[in-house]
Amino acid sequence: MIRPEDIESLEKDWAERDPLKKYKNDPDPEKRKRADAWGFGIGLQAVDGLRVSDFLLSVAIRQI
Repeated sequence: MIRPEDIESLEKDWAERDPLKKYKNDPDPEKRKRADAWGFGIGLQAVDGLRVSDFLLSVAIRQI
């Protein structure tokens, strides 16, 4: 069972190294929207204990 403090730890760790952070603050609203969508999907993988691959991140960045 996942404890709330485990989720908080994952969120903090991800926020510190979020490779999509620069896109989430982009002036273009479409880029922000796509970055948020990719970030949401990646976050769901992390919650399930799955490791995010470099390939997935490269695809996300290309699609943003």
